[in-house]
Formats: sequence, structure tokens, C-alpha cells
Amino acid sequence: MKGSRFLLFAFFCCCVCSFTLKELIPSPFYQPKAWPKPSYDFKGNPLDGDKFELGRALFYDPILSRDSTISCASCHLQFTAFAHVDHPTSHGIEGRIGKRNAPGLANLAWRKLFHYFIGTVAC
Repeated sequence: MKGSRFLLFAFFCCCVCSFTLKELIPSPFYQPKAWPKPSYDFKGNPLDGDKFELGRALFYDPILSRDSTISCASCHLQFTAFAHVDHPTSHGIEGRIGKRNAPGLANLAWRKLFHYFIGTVAC
């Protein structure tokens, strides 16, 4: 009986904390006061907590790769500023080695392009 009460209390606390955090943080984007205006136009695609959570889920989900084994986070490592630093080139599906390394994903709101191109191949 005590265990079920504790679980119910823990579930209630998680629900309240989740709601409270969404209310306290209206936007997951933060612009430092001294920084220039971002290049990305947020008016065309306003950022909110739900879109942020969807992006996070997709970023870590390997099902988007051809064989469902590699996620974006497999190469864009969070603990290295979302870059791939332990190999000269990134690894792909089926153990293949790529031709380029995964660029860092920091401060993308200030970039004019999200992808760079070499010839006709998107990186």
C-alpha cells in the first residue's frame, strides 16, 4: 500500500514539475544581450517547447537512418559541442566511413545556411 502511494505521489510530482517547467521557460531559445540578431527568421517558424521536444526526439532516434542504426546524435556528440572529434571522418550505416566529418551544431541560429555543399552533394 505504501509503495503504491509513493508511486502515485512521484507520478503527480513529475506531472506538476513538467507543467511548471514549460510555464517558466516560454522559449527554449536564448539570445545573449550583447549578441547580434540571429540570421534565422523565427517569425516564419516560431520555436516553442513542443517543437523543441520533437526535434530532440528525432535527433536521438536512429529510425531515421536507412537501416535504423544511426541517429544524428551518433555523429553530433553532445559532450563535444555536437561535433564528431574522435575520428577524421564520421562513421555511417553498416560500419562505412564517410568522406567528411560531422560539423558542430552550436549557434545555428546565427548561420545563414544549415548545410554546406561540395559540388552537388549535401553534407
